[in-house]
Amino acid sequence: MPRVSEVLLQATIYLYTTREAAEKGDAVGGSGFLVGRRGSHASPNITLYFVTCDHVASLGAPVVRVVTRDGTVEIEEPEWVKHPDFDPDVAVAPFRVVSESGNCPYSYIPIERFVVPDDLTPRPMVHTVIPEQPYYWGELVGAGDDTLLVGRFLAEEGVLSQTPTVRFGNLASAGPVTIEFTDAVRPSRQECFLVESRSLPGYSGSAVYLFHPQSTSGDLDIPVGLEDNMLWRFLGIDCGHMSAKVDSSGEPRAGWEPAMAVPGVPRTTRMNAGMMTVVPAWKIAEALEEAITRFGISI
Repeated sequence: MPRVSEVLLQATIYLYTTREAAEKGDAVGGSGFLVGRRGSHASPNITLYFVTCDHVASLGAPVVRVVTRDGTVEIEEPEWVKHPDFDPDVAVAPFRVVSESGNCPYSYIPIERFVVPDDLTPRPMVHTVIPEQPYYWGELVGAGDDTLLVGRFLAEEGVLSQTPTVRFGNLASAGPVTIEFTDAVRPSRQECFLVESRSLPGYSGSAVYLFHPQSTSGDLDIPVGLEDNMLWRFLGIDCGHMSAKVDSSGEPRAGWEPAMAVPGVPRTTRMNAGMMTVVPAWKIAEALEEAITRFGISI
């Protein structure tokens, strides 16, 4: 596996139930990340946004703890905006404007790295490598592609040092599938990628990346997340996982069901099946557009 750059690690945020819990580093909550959207071509400014799952921000952990590149801890209580269609399990909130030309104290995911629906469409088969098609001949996103999850492992989360953990996997579905979340805490019917990667409580809201190993001319691996590594994209957000049903004694029962890990609510009657559900990146982009409209943000 290639190394993960500090850019993706430092773009990760943690979410807590209260400001006091964030200051103490309580082991309850969820994950999220920072996204950067450029202004006009004439402006050097980038607007930063917090992104997490709606079921995290709305149902138990709305307070953000972000750590700057120099290690400064900041606690924020943002005004969260849901996706306009509600079903996509996404919440975003404006953070602040930074200058691209200066020394930005925050790491973030550029919106230009988001996977878009066209990336799932096969390209014409050609016998030359073209710059806008860096992965393979054919579609840019497909089943079997390598994935990377960066988020919060509650059992060893780093307390105030905020040390995210990474989990690797593979894209299991060639495109989004419709998942029925019938859980009473947030019933929804939404498009999700299926990713073979084990998600746990605390990882809800984590960024999921798609990548292909890239090396220098000297066969040195280029870390995933660097600007000059062209072979990674932001795939989407971890909103839950598929669970196998078990009875009260822990014995397997027939059937599968999607599950959301709500902060502070234990899950004791389901067995994690290792199949993560990921809301596509373009749904996050749609939620960002809603926030821009809601707050009248100038772009």
